[in-house]
Amino acid sequence: MRRGRRGTSVTVDALFYNTPARQKFLRGARSEWRAITDVITAMALARPDVRIAVTHDGRESLTLPPASSLRERVAALWGVDAADALVAVDDVRVHSCERPRAAPRRCRLSAAGFSSP
Repeated sequence: MRRGRRGTSVTVDALFYNTPARQKFLRGARSEWRAITDVITAMALARPDVRIAVTHDGRESLTLPPASSLRERVAALWGVDAADALVAVDDVRVHSCERPRAAPRRCRLSAAGFSSP
Protein backbone atom coordinates (compact mmCIF):
# COMPACT_ATOMS: atom_id res chain seq x y z
CA MET A 1 0.00 0.00 0.00
CA ARG A 2 1.39 3.37 -1.04
CA ARG A 3 1.39 6.03 1.62
CA GLY A 4 -0.51 9.15 0.51
CA ARG A 5 0.06 12.78 1.33
CA ARG A 6 -1.27 14.29 4.51
CA GLY A 7 -4.37 16.37 4.16
CA THR A 8 -7.83 16.17 2.72
CA SER A 9 -8.88 15.36 -0.83
CA VAL A 10 -12.36 16.16 -2.07
CA THR A 11 -13.67 14.71 -5.32
CA VAL A 12 -16.93 15.89 -6.86
CA ASP A 13 -18.23 14.16 -9.96
CA ALA A 14 -21.68 14.45 -11.57
CA LEU A 15 -23.09 15.84 -8.34
CA PHE A 16 -26.68 16.25 -9.55
CA TYR A 17 -26.78 13.65 -12.33
CA ASN A 18 -29.80 11.85 -10.85
CA THR A 19 -31.61 14.84 -9.33
CA PRO A 20 -33.75 16.34 -12.10
CA ALA A 21 -35.25 18.96 -9.78
CA ARG A 22 -31.77 20.39 -9.09
CA GLN A 23 -30.65 20.08 -12.70
CA LYS A 24 -33.50 22.37 -13.66
CA PHE A 25 -31.93 25.17 -11.60
CA LEU A 26 -28.32 24.64 -12.67
CA ARG A 27 -26.86 27.43 -14.70
CA GLY A 28 -24.37 26.86 -17.49
CA ALA A 29 -21.18 24.91 -16.83
CA ARG A 30 -19.05 28.08 -16.91
CA SER A 31 -21.32 29.81 -14.41
CA GLU A 32 -21.30 26.83 -12.06
CA TRP A 33 -17.50 26.57 -12.32
CA ARG A 34 -17.20 30.29 -11.49
CA ALA A 35 -19.29 29.78 -8.35
CA ILE A 36 -17.03 26.90 -7.32
CA THR A 37 -13.87 28.95 -7.85
CA ASP A 38 -15.37 31.78 -5.77
CA VAL A 39 -15.81 29.36 -2.85
CA ILE A 40 -12.31 27.94 -3.28
CA THR A 41 -10.87 31.47 -3.43
CA ALA A 42 -12.64 32.41 -0.19
CA MET A 43 -11.26 29.27 1.45
CA ALA A 44 -7.76 30.05 0.16
CA LEU A 45 -7.93 33.57 1.61
CA ALA A 46 -9.26 32.29 4.95
CA ARG A 47 -6.41 29.79 5.28
CA PRO A 48 -3.30 31.05 3.49
CA ASP A 49 -1.20 28.50 5.41
CA VAL A 50 -2.91 25.59 3.61
CA ARG A 51 -1.83 24.24 0.21
CA ILE A 52 -4.69 24.12 -2.28
CA ALA A 53 -4.70 22.25 -5.59
CA VAL A 54 -7.76 22.13 -7.85
CA THR A 55 -8.14 19.86 -10.86
CA HIS A 56 -10.95 20.45 -13.34
CA ASP A 57 -11.67 18.25 -16.37
CA GLY A 58 -8.43 16.36 -15.86
CA ARG A 59 -6.11 19.35 -15.70
CA GLU A 60 -4.78 21.31 -12.77
CA SER A 61 -6.53 24.68 -12.81
CA LEU A 62 -5.27 26.16 -9.54
CA THR A 63 -2.27 25.38 -7.38
CA LEU A 64 -1.51 27.47 -4.32
CA PRO A 65 1.40 26.57 -2.06
CA PRO A 66 1.12 27.50 1.62
CA ALA A 67 1.63 31.24 2.09
CA SER A 68 3.17 32.96 5.07
CA SER A 69 0.82 35.95 4.86
CA LEU A 70 -2.49 37.08 3.44
CA ARG A 71 -0.66 39.42 1.06
CA GLU A 72 1.40 36.50 -0.27
CA ARG A 73 -1.79 34.49 -0.87
CA VAL A 74 -3.42 37.46 -2.66
CA ALA A 75 -0.32 37.69 -4.88
CA ALA A 76 -0.62 33.98 -5.71
CA LEU A 77 -4.31 34.39 -6.60
CA TRP A 78 -4.40 37.73 -8.43
CA GLY A 79 -0.79 38.74 -9.03
CA VAL A 80 1.87 40.82 -7.33
CA ASP A 81 0.44 44.11 -8.63
CA ALA A 82 -2.91 43.43 -6.94
CA ALA A 83 -1.17 42.46 -3.70
CA ASP A 84 1.09 45.52 -3.78
CA ALA A 85 -1.91 47.81 -4.32
CA LEU A 86 -3.53 46.62 -1.08
CA VAL A 87 -3.11 48.51 2.16
CA ALA A 88 -2.59 46.28 5.19
CA VAL A 89 -5.04 46.83 8.03
CA ASP A 90 -4.08 45.05 11.24
CA ASP A 91 -6.01 45.10 14.47
CA VAL A 92 -6.13 42.82 17.46
CA ARG A 93 -9.29 41.22 16.10
CA VAL A 94 -9.25 41.98 12.37
CA HIS A 95 -6.64 41.17 9.73
CA SER A 96 -7.33 42.21 6.16
CA CYS A 97 -6.01 43.85 3.04
CA GLU A 98 -7.98 46.73 1.56
CA ARG A 99 -7.90 48.26 -1.91
CA PRO A 100 -7.27 52.02 -1.74
CA ARG A 101 -9.78 54.20 -3.63
CA ALA A 102 -7.07 55.28 -6.09
CA ALA A 103 -6.46 51.68 -7.19
CA PRO A 104 -7.97 50.64 -10.53
CA ARG A 105 -11.43 49.08 -10.27
CA ARG A 106 -10.56 46.33 -12.76
CA CYS A 107 -9.46 44.12 -9.89
CA ARG A 108 -12.42 41.94 -8.90
CA LEU A 109 -12.34 41.47 -5.16
CA SER A 110 -15.13 40.50 -2.85
CA ALA A 111 -15.43 41.41 0.80
CA ALA A 112 -15.33 38.49 3.16
CA GLY A 113 -14.89 38.30 6.87
CA PHE A 114 -13.09 35.57 8.72
CA SER A 115 -12.61 35.23 12.44
CA SER A 116 -10.03 33.11 14.13
CA PRO A 117 -10.24 31.75 17.65
